[in-house]
Order: sequence, then structure tokens, then C-alpha cells
Amino acid sequence: MAFNDTFRFGAHAIILNSNGQVLQLKRTYGDKGWSFPGGSVEPGETIHQALYRECREELGTEVRDVHSEFRWLHLSELSEIHLIRVLDALEFKGQVTSRAF
Repeated sequence: MAFNDTFRFGAHAIILNSNGQVLQLKRTYGDKGWSFPGGSVEPGETIHQALYRECREELGTEVRDVHSEFRWLHLSELSEIHLIRVLDALEFKGQVTSRAF
């Protein structure tokens, strides 16, 4: 990490089906690995607005061809880091609030 590196705040969706499987999308950039739908929060957006926008972009019919690969995984099939993220989200008992930047 360099002194001038910047970080972007992101929001990702954890979507479960009725069988308890978690939705993942095949990335179209970088290492083209699997990840949860979501991305960066843009300036002026709330976390919720960013999450809705990212899901529209990544799961909506208008971009279906971009993310044509997706899969449903049982929790036992997730990588360690994805499992930690899912379990943290599933165990959360509070109320999520967001603010505009």
C-alpha cells in the first residue's frame, strides 16, 4: 500500500434461495473469480441506493449478458472469506442505517 492509495466503500448483497444456497456471480474483470453482487458506493449515494443500483446492474435483465454466469452454493461450499461475510450478515440482529457521503 502506498501513501496515496485510496479506498472505496462498497456494498454487497447476500441473497439466499429457499434451499439456503447463496447466490454468486462470475466477475467480468480482474481474476474473474466468483463474488457476491455489489460494488462501490458512489459519492452522494446511501449504502442502500448503491446496493439497489448494483443489483439492478448486475442482476437486471438489461445486463444479463454481462453476468451470464452465476451459481447457487450451499454454505459449506463457500470460501472461508465468503463464509465469514455471509455468517456475519445472517447473524446480525441490529438495524442497518446509512448516510449520504
